[in-house]
Amino acid sequence: MLDAISQVLFNPKAFFKAYFEEENRYASRAAIVVALVAVLTLVVSYFSVAPMYEQLKDSPLGLVTTISGMLSAFIMVFIVWVVNSLIIRSVASRDVKPWGIAAFSMAPQILTATIIIVVAALFPIDIPNFALDIKDPEAFQAGMKKISELMQASTLGQVSRILNYVAMAWALLISYLGVKEKAGNSKALTVVAIIGAIGAFFVLLPILLKPIGG
Repeated sequence: MLDAISQVLFNPKAFFKAYFEEENRYASRAAIVVALVAVLTLVVSYFSVAPMYEQLKDSPLGLVTTISGMLSAFIMVFIVWVVNSLIIRSVASRDVKPWGIAAFSMAPQILTATIIIVVAALFPIDIPNFALDIKDPEAFQAGMKKISELMQASTLGQVSRILNYVAMAWALLISYLGVKEKAGNSKALTVVAIIGAIGAFFVLLPILLKPIGG
């Protein structure tokens, strides 16, 4: 299993040659990759929502925010897998084994999420107590905004942002090589363009909405 992950990360072209020759052999490994990414994402999300929980731990909202944040991150892994698989299938047909390509393209997240967890353990986010009061909506919103800004400016926030971009670019490269191996360059570029555009949209969305929120 580790050999497969290592090869798809650092020698994806050779990996996909072997993958299409022995597709059945790699089916369970693809599922394991997605499961590993989901579990690691769950751990990463804990470190992301923990500071918020500390601010709201005396309120039921604290537990709700923590659980919903972690579950959303966990579920999103599977949603991304399904969406990317459907994109690959619609462009390059089911013959390219889209579920496997989409799964293995998530392998970079195993590496980047592990690094993020290590950084989170070494450089925990230290945020002062803002004494948030949900009974004062305006002050509560301002406090949440300030906490979010502090989290993004922290070592963990900056490292996470950079590594997420790296993982996204790496995943596009793996998707391209996987589709190209079976369906050719044109369809591979189309897949990368669509998946990349969707990823870029969600990266830019918070920036686009920022002026609206004040």
